Amino acid sequence: MATKGVEYSAVGKGGKGGFERIGHDYRRFGSLLSALYLELLGGGVYAFSVYSGKLHQLGLRQEEVQVIGTSGNLGAWLLLPAGYIFDRYGPSNGILVGSALTATGYFILYLVLTGRIETSVPMLCLGTFMAQNGGGFWDGSALPMATKNFAPDKGLIVGLLKGFWGISASVITVLYQSYFRPNISSFMLMMAIGLPAGALATLHTANVSPKADVKPLTLEERARICFFGYGLLGALVVYVSSSSIFQKDASYPILGNVLIILIAFCGVLYFPTKVPGSIGRKLGLGLTKSHELKLSDLEEEDEDKEMQDATLLPMVQVQPEPALEYAEVMRSKEFWLLFTVMVIVQGAGITLFNNVGELVEALDGESGARDSYVVLLSVGNCLGRALIGICSDLYSNVWSKATFVLFISVVMMVNMLALAIPSLNLLYLSCLVCGTTFGASSTLMPVTLADLYGQENFGKLLGTAMFAPMLGSTFFSTLLSSAMYNYYMPKDGEAHFVCKGGKCFGSTFLIMAGLCFGASLMSFYLKKITDGRNRG
Repeated sequence: MATKGVEYSAVGKGGKGGFERIGHDYRRFGSLLSALYLELLGGGVYAFSVYSGKLHQLGLRQEEVQVIGTSGNLGAWLLLPAGYIFDRYGPSNGILVGSALTATGYFILYLVLTGRIETSVPMLCLGTFMAQNGGGFWDGSALPMATKNFAPDKGLIVGLLKGFWGISASVITVLYQSYFRPNISSFMLMMAIGLPAGALATLHTANVSPKADVKPLTLEERARICFFGYGLLGALVVYVSSSSIFQKDASYPILGNVLIILIAFCGVLYFPTKVPGSIGRKLGLGLTKSHELKLSDLEEEDEDKEMQDATLLPMVQVQPEPALEYAEVMRSKEFWLLFTVMVIVQGAGITLFNNVGELVEALDGESGARDSYVVLLSVGNCLGRALIGICSDLYSNVWSKATFVLFISVVMMVNMLALAIPSLNLLYLSCLVCGTTFGASSTLMPVTLADLYGQENFGKLLGTAMFAPMLGSTFFSTLLSSAMYNYYMPKDGEAHFVCKGGKCFGSTFLIMAGLCFGASLMSFYLKKITDGRNRG
């Protein structure tokens, strides 16, 4: 019989040798806290537009800046090595490798930007790749760790994690505005020291629970995650959005101080803080009949009413997970349909992420306006990741994961058409929608993979699937957008190789809209296959 927040497990070979008292609640929620901070530290790849303007000042052409940005994208999404390390050794080694890569990469960027190393595209690509690959190792350790420790509730957990990953760029942007602007080189030095230090601090609670200890969350625990986890995430979204706009023309260090305090409050998730189960029911966080409801943990007046209320709410469907070998998954058409859709949808989002600064400049926007657009992209990225995680869990009996994939494909297509209209005012809405859709795709990919193929070899599967945004970034953000930008750039060699007008990116977004239409058709086919199999 387990006491609240504590479990007892048999120790010794075959469960012999007595019982050991372990803090099971602290163990799993400690791993969740580690994962959240790792995601928050590792999402700096989306803040590239904050310092891409500095690269133009170094005399680099647009296509060279895009190559550097793509190098960072490739590093952030090269998760296959991290997946292998996680599946074989657990999360700690991946965190250590990521810390070393991040520190080295940002320090190289610092040396280049301060003139201690001669400016060269290969050196900047190396520094950017290593810095973001370190964040990729953190993501590749945090996501499988949380998915394994909270397997029955992976949609809720992955949505929260990806929300923190998505808001990371906004957090970094606000810290830059508060303490460092316009000194990019000092900012790079802070990233080289501060981010790895934070990641190393998560080693204390990073762990993978034994499979037998992974139980469905109780209604109270789900309410706690929503109330504190998603609540703090929402507070971060509101705060960084308002702070960034407030600091558009001036810097206020006090706003950075408040942000750091707000981030520290995430630590409340580590403790078994009491949250009434009634809050969970009001939020629609009911459990399925297959969940083990711990009624003693829920403050309810009537146990029969609790069971009745829980089964009347939208359910999280818990089904036996298939066990497929890695090679079998690589031969399945469902995997490659999902992969191709993500190449297009995520590639479309990355194209705007990496080019929003140049797009604002092409449309004659104010020099300080790009930070606001970066924040909107990041806020949308966060909201999409979080909301799709909750919705895919709560409405799993109504809409399949493939239905959500189809939905985001159509939304991205419409948004690409809107981006082809040269309007700075419309760009505010387009950035928010694009960020939200891109963020939703980032959460849908791992939870769909877990639903289709289970937890075995999940690290390697996720690492393989993350080649999708890498390819999308290379083909669309680097090759396509740069080619179109250079085609419309004046041939008389204007200073800093700047293109002006809506034509600079309009053709790129129209082409992406057509590709997203194709992705929508593939998503519909994926939905038809998976829905038919589930009905069967």
